[in-house]
Amino acid sequence: MARDRLKDIGAGSHQTVVEMEGLMDTSAPSLDSFYDEVNRMKDDIESARRSVLSIEEMQRLGAVGLDKPADREQLERLSNMTQDQLRGLRDRIKQMILQTQRLAKTQPRDAQLRRNQQAYLLESIQEVTRNFHIANQTAQDKYKEQLGRQYRIVRPDATDAEVAEAVERGDGAFSREILASRLGQQQQNLEEVKSRQAQLKQIFTAITELAKLLEDMQEMIDAQQ
Repeated sequence: MARDRLKDIGAGSHQTVVEMEGLMDTSAPSLDSFYDEVNRMKDDIESARRSVLSIEEMQRLGAVGLDKPADREQLERLSNMTQDQLRGLRDRIKQMILQTQRLAKTQPRDAQLRRNQQAYLLESIQEVTRNFHIANQTAQDKYKEQLGRQYRIVRPDATDAEVAEAVERGDGAFSREILASRLGQQQQNLEEVKSRQAQLKQIFTAITELAKLLEDMQEMIDAQQ
């Protein structure tokens, strides 16, 4: 499923963040061209929506330990590509709004038609971004719980505060505890912990960026009202 989503994004994203950088053309296209772009953006929003659903499923499997290292790499790639896609959508709707603002001075009726479409696009992008943000927050909580359980295997006498501190630190102390234990499969346990800690860092970065995207989207929505 995730492999297909990666292909979908690569083929279906009509305009990337890289293409948008430095290209804020505020001259309004014709109404036909405008609606063509609206339809392309709707397709890309739907693509992002499907990606978020795939990510949620992969994170769910990871939270119960049913994923593999290759799955985690694929999840990271899909997450990064989906973030790029949402950034691109934000930049495209921003450009569209600027074009409409300029058009409103000479063609107010045309501009209002465009604003109606922009409002729908803004809300749709915001919804997908919010769902992605929530999915990452949920995964973060689940992965922390999983690391906490692993720590208790190594330190069954640890207090709740000690477990929470070990999970939040994300440093070498947790790894040293595993190596110092007399449990079997130490190396496997160590690799599992390192992998989960890396995932938590990636998720934290995603949550921070998605929060900024949500803030940007809300500002644009407020400005349209």
